[in-house]
Amino acid sequence: MRAELDMYSGQPNPTWRLSPIEAAELVHRLDTLPRISGAAVREALGYRGVVVRAETVDASSLFAELAVSGGVVRVKDRQGQEKWRIDSGRLLERWLVDSARPHIDAVLLDIAVADIDIPLD
Repeated sequence: MRAELDMYSGQPNPTWRLSPIEAAELVHRLDTLPRISGAAVREALGYRGVVVRAETVDASSLFAELAVSGGVVRVKDRQGQEKWRIDSGRLLERWLVDSARPHIDAVLLDIAVADIDIPLD
């Protein structure tokens, strides 16, 4: 799985690859999140969240793409259908940002962590 900090417009976002252990942990954490009927990911300038894409998508894949943003998770399947989950306390988002520490510049990670620590209205 490849993850990216969604923070730039007009230039490539920083990316990193999840290890097999991290990918399994992500799937476990995702599976524990409550389902909701619909929501929206954040659209703003600057840090918006973390996007995770499965590098291979087949019938056994739980998702093709995740967008983890501001307390919600948009789960897209391989047909492009969306389902939603709630990320209370933004714990999944924080875990994903922490997984980037060995791969992404610390200044960029600090921007994401600062955003996560600010309560959303």
